[in-house]
Amino acid sequence: MNLSFSYIMQGQANADFASVIYSINNGPWTNLQNLNQTQVCGNGRARWTTVNIPLPAALENQAN
Repeated sequence: MNLSFSYIMQGQANADFASVIYSINNGPWTNLQNLNQTQVCGNGRARWTTVNIPLPAALENQAN
């Protein structure tokens, strides 16, 4: 099972961060992956980036 999505992230280096996290049944939060700042296009705007994250087996058959 994988989680795949596209994102844009541009901000101040070493100050703006994003992570993909999960929790099972209100348990502790687990970090799956930290997301990097996306590349900048020639016009100075951030570029869409696609990420594909394999999900751990513990997430299979979870209702929510």
